[in-house]
Amino acid sequence: MTQALGPVGPLLYALILFSLGIGLPIIIVLAIRFLYYRHVYLGRSRELEKLVWQLHRIATALEHEKGLSFPSEQPSTERG
Repeated sequence: MTQALGPVGPLLYALILFSLGIGLPIIIVLAIRFLYYRHVYLGRSRELEKLVWQLHRIATALEHEKGLSFPSEQPSTERG
């Protein structure tokens, strides 16, 4: 296959192997962190967290005001 690309073939092949050698472990570590912690913080600031919490409180207050409170479903129950 490298013969079809000419003299650039081995260099391109080495570049792809090098990027896989560096990138694949990083992706594996991020996947393990995501599965272990169930969240990955990639630059989320405290201000954004506060805003999300305030929006959640507003939405909850509006639901209670309109009487839209739904019964909480247990995580172990399955719908069939």
